[in-house]
Amino acid sequence: MLPPRRESDALTDYREKFYAHGLYGLLDEWVKRDFAESPDEMARIIHKIVDK
Repeated sequence: MLPPRRESDALTDYREKFYAHGLYGLLDEWVKRDFAESPDEMARIIHKIVDK
């Protein structure tokens, strides 16, 4: 069961998808790299990417 969908505009919907898929890609690459970076380093990398 899913929670009721809230009203939103197109920008919000696209932004949510953009971040969801982007974060999936980062985590997928981290796994492929055999977790070469620590969780703290991954957090720093994500912050650097998102803050730009």
